Amino acid sequence: MRLHFISERSKLSPYNRAIQFGDAHFTTMKVCSGEIQLFSYHQARLQLASSRLGFVIDESEWQWLFEMLSSHAEGKQTAVVKIIISRGESQRGYAIPEPPDYQAFIYTSELPIDWLAQLQQGIALNIADFTLGHQPALAGLKHCNRLEQVMLKQELQAKGWSDAIVCDLTGNVIETSIANLFFYDGHTWYTPELSLAGVAGVYRQYILQQAKKHNIKIEVCAIARQNLTNFTAAFACNALQGIVPVTQIAENSLSVEPVHHFKRTFEN
Repeated sequence: MRLHFISERSKLSPYNRAIQFGDAHFTTMKVCSGEIQLFSYHQARLQLASSRLGFVIDESEWQWLFEMLSSHAEGKQTAVVKIIISRGESQRGYAIPEPPDYQAFIYTSELPIDWLAQLQQGIALNIADFTLGHQPALAGLKHCNRLEQVMLKQELQAKGWSDAIVCDLTGNVIETSIANLFFYDGHTWYTPELSLAGVAGVYRQYILQQAKKHNIKIEVCAIARQNLTNFTAAFACNALQGIVPVTQIAENSLSVEPVHHFKRTFEN
């Protein structure tokens, strides 16, 4: 087996490629009543990232890993489970070791229930000055090269913002620092196209698939920053917080009722 589980109590080697090069990817999962929520979507995310990054992990190893993840959720009423899959260790240089010794790190923590409850009241978002670069080979993936998000968070902390909308180099809206975005113009829902930048979250994917089942039209397209004033409602989403209404973008107030209606449609 080329994939090995590393206990969270184990000492991480400085030669690990996740530390040296960000040569790893991850997903963060919500646990309720002993089960990982949207587990099939998280599984698909991990397998897609491994495929695009050239991690060769066979089906039996995936099955073993998914069973390991499920065991970390068992017996927990609520929790957060995070997994990082690394390409193992190498002493120096970018070259991939042959054969690579893939390593899976699984961490569990408490679900911040009070914070999540507060989010459901809605959030106001400003627009960050920091912009995301373009890299189509990595766009959409939750890889461990997160320096853009670290620099974005530095800006938010300096300004006292909990979150913000971030655009790419060309001025197209991409996401927030922690979530995907959906916008409503009174007729149609829209979400940013992420082929050049951003993270394609599992909750975003869940919404897009469920919308088809409920005959809700969602357009995946480029959304220019200057067109944000065209929208009357919006929400942010990720696997931990679910759907969170956006009450304001910069100076423009938004209605939360379309978001509540959208959520009720999914719940029925």
